[in-house]
Amino acid sequence: MGGSMDRLLTVQEAAERLKTSEDWLYRSWKTLPFAVKLSKKQLRFSEQGLDDFIKGPNNGGNKLFDKEDNDAGESVPTR
Repeated sequence: MGGSMDRLLTVQEAAERLKTSEDWLYRSWKTLPFAVKLSKKQLRFSEQGLDDFIKGPNNGGNKLFDKEDNDAGESVPTR
């Protein structure tokens, strides 16, 4: 297999990359195209999908929103 495998990130790892809280990710995962629900108690995030999301739509990513306040009062950054 010569292709690269997509790694699944934990909530903590994804929150660090997105510079947001783990709580926000738990509340918002259904709106994020790179979220993967493995079981009732296991939530993960596609590393490749998250990287594409951060890049934004003009760079091949899938951007859902710009820098704005989410319902927790946190800024959701875009790069």
